[in-house]
Amino acid sequence: MAYEVFPVDSKYLGKGMSVFGIDGSKFTLPATAEIREDFDPKSGLKHRSKGHFPQCLISTVYDVFRRLPVARTIVDNKGSEREEAKLMLPYVPSNGILMFDRGYPSWELFDYLNKNYEGFYLFRCKGKATFRRIEEFIASKKQEEIIQLEPAGRFARSLRKKELDKIKPLQIGMIRLETLDGNVSVLLTNLIETSKYSSDEIIDLYF
Repeated sequence: MAYEVFPVDSKYLGKGMSVFGIDGSKFTLPATAEIREDFDPKSGLKHRSKGHFPQCLISTVYDVFRRLPVARTIVDNKGSEREEAKLMLPYVPSNGILMFDRGYPSWELFDYLNKNYEGFYLFRCKGKATFRRIEEFIASKKQEEIIQLEPAGRFARSLRKKELDKIKPLQIGMIRLETLDGNVSVLLTNLIETSKYSSDEIIDLYF
């Protein structure tokens, strides 16, 4: 209903599309016995290195330019941001741009979005202890590149060799980000029509 009554105006769009930020954060809860049991049973001062209050994971999809929350999940403290993003995906309007921070990049999530979301995605990925291809890209000093990204890490190890051999690499665009203090990270995206989306425009959109 909110989208039906929202004014048609370019200021609510990025490159002509709706833009959605997806993120999760831990939220501190009241320390009742029932809440502790449901959301964070390992909390409490009797557990070493744990605080008194239990916590939960709250994940939200947020329409960035309309400033409109679209979907939200609340799960226990051990919940996965990536899995919650998948659960919220059916509520996100199609033909938009999904944006994620550095806690989300994984080959499995890229593949899931390719198969289940009609639109685009944009991830910020840390520059160290990440995909080998990304570390190679950073070392090359290139500003942007399109690669074929293969399964890696825990997801690749969870598959049998026959299953792994059947999986096709994903075409992913990479854009280098470097802050004034020299911190380097990478944007990963399927916005790879470079004639339509320049790297500078994608960087501006992310920030």
